[in-house]
Amino acid sequence: MDKKSLSERDVCTKFITPAVRHAGWDEMTQIREEVSFTKGRIIVRGKLVTRGKPKRADYVLYYKPNLPLAVIEAKDTRFALDHLPRLTTRPEHVAQLRQTILNLAVRGKLVPQDPADEPAAELLKRIQTEKKRNGANGGAGKNSFEPLTPDEIPFDAPAGWIWTRLGEVCSKTGSGSTPRGGRSVYRDTGIPFLRSQNVYNDGLRLDDVAYIDLGTHRRMEGTVVRPADLLLNIAGGSMGRCCRVPDDFAEANVSQHVAIIRVAADGTQDFLHRLILSPYFQSFISDEQTGAGRGGLPKNRMDRIPVALPPLAEQRRIVARVDELMAVCDQLDAHLTAAQADRARLLVAVLHEALQGG
Repeated sequence: MDKKSLSERDVCTKFITPAVRHAGWDEMTQIREEVSFTKGRIIVRGKLVTRGKPKRADYVLYYKPNLPLAVIEAKDTRFALDHLPRLTTRPEHVAQLRQTILNLAVRGKLVPQDPADEPAAELLKRIQTEKKRNGANGGAGKNSFEPLTPDEIPFDAPAGWIWTRLGEVCSKTGSGSTPRGGRSVYRDTGIPFLRSQNVYNDGLRLDDVAYIDLGTHRRMEGTVVRPADLLLNIAGGSMGRCCRVPDDFAEANVSQHVAIIRVAADGTQDFLHRLILSPYFQSFISDEQTGAGRGGLPKNRMDRIPVALPPLAEQRRIVARVDELMAVCDQLDAHLTAAQADRARLLVAVLHEALQGG
């Protein structure tokens, strides 16, 4: 179906409304259609003052009643980002917007599919061939995984995508280890020993990194961290935080509270990172925190998490679009921080004037 031939109302009905519902927005309390969200510009001509036409949006999404978060326009089925600074008024709104962006991304709702892309099924075949050739020595490829059942598939994947499991697309998954002797083997210099406090969603933070000597590192060869690995905190209060190791990062090792996720096909790690950060994947981690495996994410459960895998070309488009929208969210955060600082300064000035006047 060619979207260009559809009316705006058809685009809303057939594409946007289902996508917004799939992203987790409540149709009764968080979605309004055909909304006027400004009263129109004030136009002054001599002594005559009038208002222009009010601005309208095909959709306005609400964090809660009377707290608008974002607008969507049917004419290009994208967020009308120019309006976000005016419609986002609290930091938690931006946090929810980030989650919505990731939710749309991993469901194939953020960028259009291209029929010319090589299907993800072909990518998965190459991954399986590569794992067999290399022996998948890191653990994720040692066992084959049973096919997904219909009950395990939470949403319909777009054309060209394929459902698989996390372990199927990785050459290595699993937690790090504790060096014999624990903290007593830490050194002031040497090989970085990464712990959960070093792993953040936006990257590694090495201000308080521990070090181990080369001999200890070599004895822990099964938990060596390589460039482009994903590191996922799998225990404690920071469970669920995940970072991508930079391409220019030297070797490191990692503690038992952090899992190494190493993709079998180079180029898939960036999409997989966004997938892990999405509400979809994080829900599996939350289940582990409250269920029988409380306090940690076991390797066997992590490997079995269902993953909707897009074509490699689409993965790149998704990552680029997510990064573009996250940059807008960063601007919104900065805008709100500046506004809060202005309000604080105003409050101090008012209090100072009141006290001086008294």
